[in-house]
Amino acid sequence: MKTKITANKKIGLETGLLQSRPLKGDILTLAPKLSEPLCTSMDFCADQLREIMNTKLYIGNLPANSTETELKELFTPSGSVVKVDIALDRDTKAQRGFAFVEMSTEAEATAAVAAVNGKNLRGNDIKVNVSIPKAKV
Repeated sequence: MKTKITANKKIGLETGLLQSRPLKGDILTLAPKLSEPLCTSMDFCADQLREIMNTKLYIGNLPANSTETELKELFTPSGSVVKVDIALDRDTKAQRGFAFVEMSTEAEATAAVAAVNGKNLRGNDIKVNVSIPKAKV
């Protein structure tokens, strides 16, 4: 599977290299153009690859007092859940009604969207979409 990259950011690939200007094309054609080492550890490389792969999902319309365990159990049938983050208000620490779930692969994330979007969770029909990364300033 080829992944299209058209981002204006630094991207680390499994080759452990870096490109800081805009990239266009797929990973296989970009590899020869990369020049500087990027990955200092396998965890850092894995984080960079997950950022490219769109494995992070936005979950909206969550019922009050949803738990990380509850969300993990809901998404596990679609694949391996890497991380669950429930959004909290800065001041009151009350839940804000949305969360992010990170799956281990793009295919699992796509399957999770299809399986869980619109599902009823304690009276609320939850919304599940692929998360769009915030623009870095």
